[in-house]
Amino acid sequence: MTKTRRYNVLRRWLHIIVDSTQASLWGIETNYPGTDNSYLTEVANELLPEAIAAGRETLTRLVSHADAREGT
Repeated sequence: MTKTRRYNVLRRWLHIIVDSTQASLWGIETNYPGTDNSYLTEVANELLPEAIAAGRETLTRLVSHADAREGT
């Protein structure tokens, strides 16, 4: 089974909605010689509240789904 197929099966089983607007650090240039990559840390810290909120929402949705399955 390919990774994509496993992902789609798991996503359907858990009914997880993937949010295309989630925070991401892709595309940030790092590892330049002579730099400390502090920009990466700065951007990550700016995105942290959004990432924590998305994680809490996902956890709440998963718990609700699990509770609903137990009740059936």
